Amino acid sequence: MTRRRDFEKISEVIGNAGCIAVAGHLHPDGDCAGSVLALSAYLKKEFPGIPVDTYLEEMPSCFDYLPGMEGIKSEDDGGSPDLLFLLDTSAPDRVGAAPGILARAKRVVLIDHHISNPGFGDLNVIEPDKSSASEVLYTLLDPEKIDLSCASALYTGIVHDSGIFRYSCTGPETLRIAADLISRGVPFTRIIEKTFEERSYTETRILGEALRTARLFAGGRAVISSVTRETMLHFGAEKRDVDGVVAELRKTAGCEAAVFLYPADTGYKASLRSRSFLDVSKVAALFGGGGHIHAAGCSMDMDLAEAENLLMKAVEEALVRSDENADDMRKDAVGL
Repeated sequence: MTRRRDFEKISEVIGNAGCIAVAGHLHPDGDCAGSVLALSAYLKKEFPGIPVDTYLEEMPSCFDYLPGMEGIKSEDDGGSPDLLFLLDTSAPDRVGAAPGILARAKRVVLIDHHISNPGFGDLNVIEPDKSSASEVLYTLLDPEKIDLSCASALYTGIVHDSGIFRYSCTGPETLRIAADLISRGVPFTRIIEKTFEERSYTETRILGEALRTARLFAGGRAVISSVTRETMLHFGAEKRDVDGVVAELRKTAGCEAAVFLYPADTGYKASLRSRSFLDVSKVAALFGGGGHIHAAGCSMDMDLAEAENLLMKAVEEALVRSDENADDMRKDAVGL
């Protein structure tokens, strides 16, 4: 995996910035929220004379414990920062809350771990071998200056993108960093309980509906489910109420891949997950999306039936190609 590191520490890039902005991607997840709020907390403490604005779209209430939630700007206010930090954002069109700020900022610093990221900042730190943007960010901070608020946000990001340290993106350094954050007093058990295990009544109901209508495809090697706009309205659900559905689908025995679709502004949004070998980021890329090997997403500007059919076909073909590649590797290994 290609790594790009244009600087070593956050302090190197502050310069004479008079105002700073920190932002993340559309529909922020745990890593996006954690890395953005961790950096915001760090900058406000280390550079108290520089105003720091934080931009994030609305997040699930389970993240309310994160530092700086009360000061978040969820809409574009026309700000033109001297320095913009973008966290966990793989492409220019993925900037959330204040998409126009990318063009207005005088300098852009990009911190990410998506393998598909082309490096569109003035300065970039992109490390696809890291578990999360939060893990990348940790390496850019002075460890002695990470307080409990910052540490809790970093831990949140790492634990979410690593799937509580279960995904293959988890490395020895991931665990060492997590141990360091825990040693600072991070309430790690409560973070996991609150953000992974607790569900609102609406989340429970919409999850039940999605699981009820799930169906297997690709010879039982993949599972797909979806919720319609009408279903969302019936349950009074919002986008944040379906965030955990695809992870539950992924647990289906015998399935390598899981696909979940839910309504977007136009058409549907698809979330894809894989268990071990399938690179779902390549599937998502077929439809203009991207992400990680085991977690990716894309937008489908079409009706639900067409979107489901296209995704099922693409996933099934990807599984067949993976089988063929595995067969070729076995033949090479035995000299056939």
